[in-house]
Amino acid sequence: MAGLLGSMYTGNSGLQAASKGVSVVGDNIANTNTVGFKSGRIHFQEMLQEYIVGASGMNQVGRGVQMSRIEKLFTQGALQFTGVPTDMAVDGDGFFVVKEPGQQQSPNTYTRAGQFRFDKDGFLVSQSGSRVQGYNASGDGNLSGILSDMQIENTNLAPRASTEIDLSMNLDPNAEVVPGGFDPTDESTREATSNFRTTVVLYDSLGNPHSVEVYGTRTSAADAGVALGAGANAGEGEDAVWKFHAVIPSADLEGGNPLDPNAVTEFDLGTLIFNQNGQLSRSVTNGVSVPWVGANAGAIDVGFGDPLYQAAADPVTGDLIRIPENSGRSGTTLWGEVRESSLSNISQDGYGTGVLQNITVDGNGFITGAYNNGQSQILGQVALARFNDPTGLTSNGGNNFLESNQSGEPVIGAPRTGSRGGIVSGSLEASNVELSEEFIQLISYQRAFQANSRTIQTADGLMQEVFQILR
Repeated sequence: MAGLLGSMYTGNSGLQAASKGVSVVGDNIANTNTVGFKSGRIHFQEMLQEYIVGASGMNQVGRGVQMSRIEKLFTQGALQFTGVPTDMAVDGDGFFVVKEPGQQQSPNTYTRAGQFRFDKDGFLVSQSGSRVQGYNASGDGNLSGILSDMQIENTNLAPRASTEIDLSMNLDPNAEVVPGGFDPTDESTREATSNFRTTVVLYDSLGNPHSVEVYGTRTSAADAGVALGAGANAGEGEDAVWKFHAVIPSADLEGGNPLDPNAVTEFDLGTLIFNQNGQLSRSVTNGVSVPWVGANAGAIDVGFGDPLYQAAADPVTGDLIRIPENSGRSGTTLWGEVRESSLSNISQDGYGTGVLQNITVDGNGFITGAYNNGQSQILGQVALARFNDPTGLTSNGGNNFLESNQSGEPVIGAPRTGSRGGIVSGSLEASNVELSEEFIQLISYQRAFQANSRTIQTADGLMQEVFQILR
């Protein structure tokens, strides 16, 4: 009778094991469409309860089965494109780090579900309101090394005053020399005493734009106050001199007359000297200080390319010093077969105030803002956490996990570093549940449940036979 009762308990353990297996499979199937869900797999182990000593030695009788562990499978789920830039998926190893707002002493939680958004205060949060952790950037785009709540505090980009102008052009070698040089008196004299003209917009420290006219005039060496050289050791004789000037409306400058729109102020930008190969042999450029009205004075450097020689003479030989890495062709040149001088590139480093238009997130987790002034700037970087044994994490509901003794300490850092995966913006990681496998497991557990119930029925039948002996 004891053996028959034990058989019934053995069958009952099988029923319980099959029931738990169905529960795990049911949970997997229920979360087929849950973003970032990781399927579970149940592990069983046998139970040994009784030793029987017989003539052939000691024998062991098993007493059924018990669950040993439910393991989370952290295999990669498929990436589904959403087009929402704040949706993020981890491609590889790692977890997003999130924290409940206002609870800085609470433990971090970890998730693979990247359905994020910016809330009304500029915090990057999950759908439940937990704040995503990362490295915020200062106003100049430099990242902090302290892990904190990701937040965009200011949607405006501060203006930057222009400090550099770079001009690249091909000047007409057949341009006539203008006797007496450039005359900025009025529009007609400026046109008559120049061979080249272009416009550049410069910005003051308040972000105000100022339209500046740049004029180039071919002049004589005497008028320019320079001496033509023989090209030092290279054999390229110098024979062409150009002077460049900037003309700015006086109303844009401190002390100017705002009532006279025709009043201008001239700034000498420098002198360019070309050799007989049309290369820029030397350049003597002047840094100018522009006293913008109502703003800080702008110290502006002007560049026309890389000349072949330094402006200063060698103190021993008196020859010009050659700059080996310069070709004289990387900026302004003086080559023929052009009808007139032409501008190939103009750039300056200033800009006005920018308003944030949209953001992008790259594979390294950098959140970059694009502004309506054409500028972009890094706003922060999303962090990822890696565990030595992610299967040891404790589920906390809401697609979140907590660290445990089995998982080990989290190693938090930038994506694509320290064996951490990358981030795919505009996508979400789908559940890694494979329905066909789950249905097969479901059938297997169903049959196991039925078989174990037959064990109990058989043991019950045998006990009925024992009871019949009493009649």
